[in-house]
Parts: sequence; structure tokens; C-alpha cells
Amino acid sequence: AFFSNTNKFRDSPLIQQLICEHFLRQGDLDLVSQFIRESGYQLDEAKRLPFVQLHEIVTALKAGNLAPAMQWCETNRMELKKRGSLIEFLLHRRHFISLVQNKKTTEALRYAKILGQFSDTQKKQLQQLMGTLLFINSGLENSPYAYLIEEAYSMEICDMLTKEACSLLGLSKESPLAITVDAGCKALPALNAIKQVMEVKQLWETEDQE
Repeated sequence: AFFSNTNKFRDSPLIQQLICEHFLRQGDLDLVSQFIRESGYQLDEAKRLPFVQLHEIVTALKAGNLAPAMQWCETNRMELKKRGSLIEFLLHRRHFISLVQNKKTTEALRYAKILGQFSDTQKKQLQQLMGTLLFINSGLENSPYAYLIEEAYSMEICDMLTKEACSLLGLSKESPLAITVDAGCKALPALNAIKQVMEVKQLWETEDQE
């Protein structure tokens, strides 16, 4: 019962909110339930539901199922375009690369037409993708476009989807709690060094006075 061992969580609604939102972003829904139960934080179900749906989409994406993520992008296409988001294109790129890798020439050519919707903003990327078709029989892994495989299947796309979803929900793309902890960890060595210097200086001053 970690969260119930201190009153600090109960006495600071803002801290409760930051912690709860951080767990929701990470998809740690069981941990969210535990935190609510032990800290007494009141979480509106309407606020929790979008994160449950997001967790399901990200889980499917990690398993190689792009359909839920693509459906989410289609539903939120207008807002994503306003923000200049690349997430929908990256999902389509991953699917196209998978077709090329599996030597599905007819399907890849058909899907190339769908990719045409991104011609205004991703012209260079589309040219590279079309170039992969030349190596569909010999194998993309041995082509000059082999780097596209790693780019297409990077798990960073999951993080990007989470950030875009948080942004659409009116939250910052980065977790405020994660930023605070990261900044603290980076500053800690310098603070410790300053503390040691001050302690040595104080010791010298004490010796001089004696």
C-alpha cells in the first residue's frame, strides 16, 4: 500500500492529478486503479475512458495490428492535419513496407494509390517508397531502401500516437511528471557537487577560525 503510506498524496490534488495522468499515459491502468484506491483521488470515468481506448490501440499496434490505429487517425484526421501530425502517414508507410517485404506486388501497387493522399506533404518519402517496388522480388533487405524497414517498424510510432492522443485530449504531449523527474535527475549530480564544495569551504572556514 505504497500510495496510502503518506498524506502528501491526499493533501495535494495537483500531485494526485499529475501522477494519475502519468500512469494513464503509460497505459498502466491497473496501477491507476491501485493509485485511486489508495490515495482517494477521484477520477472522472469520462476522462479515463479515452486512455483505456488508447491503451487498446497501442497494444494492438505493438502486436502488428494497424487497423485500430488507422481508424483512430481517420476519426481524428482533421485535427491531426491542423497540427501537422505525421502519425497517419507513418502508419500507412508501415503497412506499405510490410506488403513489399511479403512480395505482395499487386496489393502494394494498389496501396500506392492510397499513399497518394500524402503527395502534398510527403513527396520525398513517397518517392523512396515507390523505389522499393523495384526490389520487391529480390528482397527489400538487400536494397538501398533497407533502412526504411527499421524506420517503419520503430516503436517510436507508439510513443508518437500516445503524444498525439494526449494533445487532442487537451494535455501536453510530454508527461509533466516525467519532465520534472528527468530534470531533477539531470540536475542532481550538479547539486551534489555544489553541496560538497560548500561543505569543504565551510570546513576550511571553521578551521581558519580555530
